[in-house]
Amino acid sequence: MIENIFYIIFAVLALGFLVFIHELGHYFMARRVGMKVEAFSIGFGKAIRKWKRNGVNWQIGWLPFGGYVKIAGMQKEGKKEPSEIKDGFFGKKPIDRIKVALMGPLVNFVFAFLLFIVIWAFGGRSKPFAEHTHRMGWVDKHSELYDFGVRPGDEIASLDGHPFHGYKDLLYLALMGGDKSQIKGYKIDYYNGDKIPFDYTLDTFETASKMGSGFLTIGIEGPASYLIYDRLPDGSENPLSSGSSMLASGI
Repeated sequence: MIENIFYIIFAVLALGFLVFIHELGHYFMARRVGMKVEAFSIGFGKAIRKWKRNGVNWQIGWLPFGGYVKIAGMQKEGKKEPSEIKDGFFGKKPIDRIKVALMGPLVNFVFAFLLFIVIWAFGGRSKPFAEHTHRMGWVDKHSELYDFGVRPGDEIASLDGHPFHGYKDLLYLALMGGDKSQIKGYKIDYYNGDKIPFDYTLDTFETASKMGSGFLTIGIEGPASYLIYDRLPDGSENPLSSGSSMLASGI
C-alpha cells in the first residue's frame, strides 16, 4: 500500500516536471523574440509563494501538476484587440508565434532524448529475472502441457507463431486467445545442458487469476523468478534448475 502511494506521488511529480519544462520552453522563446511575459506559474491553484523578477510575476501553486506561462496579447484587453497590444503574442510576426508554440514540445523531445542517453550510458534499466526470462516457473499439473512432459524451467521460443518476448505475451493470450494455442520451445536437461525442442497445439481452458475468472491459459501460470547454478571444477557455472519463488545462484 505504501509502495503504491509512493509510485502515485512520483508519477504526479514527474508529470508536473514535464509540464514545467514544456512551459519553460515557451517562456524562453517568447522572451527571445521580444514578447512580454506577464506571469509564470510553477504548479496550479492558489499561490503559496509569489515574487517578481525582470518584469515577470513568478509564483508557486499548491497543485504540483506543471504550470503555465502567460504572454501579453493572447486575449483582448479592454478595447484593444490582441494584435494591437505592444509586444504581445499576436503583435509579432507569424514565424515568431510558430517558434513560441513549437518550443514547448521541442524541449520535451530533447529532454527525453538526453534522458534516454543517460539511462543507456549507465547500463539501462535493471529488470527482474522474471520480467525478461523465457523460462516457465510453474506448470499446471492438470494441463495438456504437463502431460506432454513440459516442466518448470523449460523454455518458450514462440507462441501462436510469434517470437516469445516475455510473459506479457501470455497475458495477451489470457485476454484474447482462441480455443487453441500453439507453443514452441525447449525441454531443458539442466544436468547435461541438453535442449530438446517441442511443438504443441493445445486446447486453452479457463482459469482464475488475480484479475478474476474466465481468463484463458494453456497451463503456464507464471515465469521463473530464479535460476540455480552449480559451480563446476573449472570455475564455470552450469544451470541446474529454475523456479518461481526465490533467487539463488553460485551454489
